[in-house]
Amino acid sequence: MDPGSAPGVPGLREEIKVDRRIERVFVYIVMNKRYGTLYTGLTTNLMKRMEEHRAGLADGFTKKHGCDRLMYYEIHDDIDEAAHRERLLKKWHRA
Repeated sequence: MDPGSAPGVPGLREEIKVDRRIERVFVYIVMNKRYGTLYTGLTTNLMKRMEEHRAGLADGFTKKHGCDRLMYYEIHDDIDEAAHRERLLKKWHRA
């Protein structure tokens, strides 16, 4: 049988529907120390992501700078909205 064809219907491809809805998305800011380095990120599981930051499992900027203290977070229902908000936060300048 042709891979992807529907059983009993030769040549008819079976459609696979994927539910891409995400219940909630977190935009968050972590820091390394008071008045120190900040990192803004995006995740669907904030608790797991913070555990990764604290354990040093998140390679890159946060591991290099020791950013493991949650300073701020927001909850969004839409990933596009959350990504847009993350980009806006990354453009902020300190006062």
